[in-house]
Amino acid sequence: MCVLDENQNTDSTERIAIEEVEKKDNQSKEDDVLVLLNELKEILTEKERLLKMNVEMHDELTKLRNNFIEDVKRPYIKGYLQIYDRLDDLFRANNDLPSPELANVMNTVNNIKLNILDILEEFDIELVEPEINSVFNPKEHRALTAVFTDEPEKDKTIAAVKAPGFYDTKNNRCFRTSNVEVFKFKS
Repeated sequence: MCVLDENQNTDSTERIAIEEVEKKDNQSKEDDVLVLLNELKEILTEKERLLKMNVEMHDELTKLRNNFIEDVKRPYIKGYLQIYDRLDDLFRANNDLPSPELANVMNTVNNIKLNILDILEEFDIELVEPEINSVFNPKEHRALTAVFTDEPEKDKTIAAVKAPGFYDTKNNRCFRTSNVEVFKFKS
């Protein structure tokens, strides 16, 4: 029985030692899993940060691209407006002259003006011609001169249009104000 007891004690001691090793091994594995989980959390947090940064950069690049296109278009539009203004001045100054040859030229000038308006429309720019006697608005009109009147109801209304304005329909804002003469009441 002594040998049996010693074998049982040895088996029991070995079992306890094995259990302790397994416990330590399991604890080590749990610690490893916790470390890996923390690393995974950090990686996911970094991924979210990078995705957010990517979206922000995409939005910024889109804004820059849109501004770039607007910046490139602006000089062309201004050039078309200058040509339109010169043709419009020519048309207004000579349209009433009786010469048939001049009438043909004025018809051509008017057609060129209409072509320019078509081009401007492709850039989302529309002609705005204020009405005579409409209320002067400094956001839409530029007063060139005052025309004195003795009629108080005409005060601060448009007396004459010297050059039309243009409106940016894409951005919903005035691209260029109309040049006008404004009535001023003189008592």
